[in-house]
Amino acid sequence: MNTAAPDFLFVYGTLMSCSSHPMSLFLRKNARLLGPAKMPGRMYSLGAYPAAVYDEKAETQICGELYELSNAGILFPELDRYEGIHDQPEAPDEYSREVVRVTFASSSIHCWTYLCKEENIALPQVPANDRGQISWYGICPEQF
Repeated sequence: MNTAAPDFLFVYGTLMSCSSHPMSLFLRKNARLLGPAKMPGRMYSLGAYPAAVYDEKAETQICGELYELSNAGILFPELDRYEGIHDQPEAPDEYSREVVRVTFASSSIHCWTYLCKEENIALPQVPANDRGQISWYGICPEQF
């Protein structure tokens, strides 16, 4: 896990504000939604939820949302558990929490996000639309 401590979190799947998942509700109660953002990379389907790979050279952009974090000490233990990150070597992590660069309101911002582990890249890839945008919920704001 990267040790930088930005005050932002990029989400692209079940943590987005359009999701009714309880962890999405928990995030909205404990962080401030800033709005739509995008990240270069690819998205894979793990069935009921997605996994992303960050790739600065990708021609596709993953559509998501940017949150401002006011208390990462409360948020990250819960979100890490939800994303399957733990300290037990016998149970491999599905994701890692990493610092990436996203585009938000025409600016480049470093933020945390949850990325899939390399062993998941053999899963089905979520296709991009004709503008090179990828969205788990099929929603990409027009400003992208």
